[in-house]
Amino acid sequence: MKMAEEMNMLPAIAFSRKRASVLIYQSTVRALGKPRFVRILCNEKRKRLAIQVCAEKESGAIKIPKKRGRGSGLPKLFLLSSLVIQSRIWNLCGWETNENYRVFGIFRQQQELVEFDLTKANAIPDELFLDPECPK
Repeated sequence: MKMAEEMNMLPAIAFSRKRASVLIYQSTVRALGKPRFVRILCNEKRKRLAIQVCAEKESGAIKIPKKRGRGSGLPKLFLLSSLVIQSRIWNLCGWETNENYRVFGIFRQQQELVEFDLTKANAIPDELFLDPECPK
């Protein structure tokens, strides 16, 4: 398996300050067992972010969109727009204002979450955020 293919299988999340957006990759949702709802948790002291399975009525629940168009299943990635999340993450991490960042996560089965160490984020190009398959 090629390195690029392996990376597409790893749970990941990406951030764009210019677009005030968070992209959650399909690989993250798959790692969680394709739930209908997730929530974002942040541990500012440890600089960690987590995507956790939750019920629809739980605080902070975000519905996972279905793929549009032909076929069914999950979109390759989906977009959350949140200026509040962006400001908190950038202030917490001290990231460059004009950069986009991606970080790979670790699935924690007992907590039903994928944890992301924000200190291990890497800058990525703008093109990632222009994917036509990305539902908002």
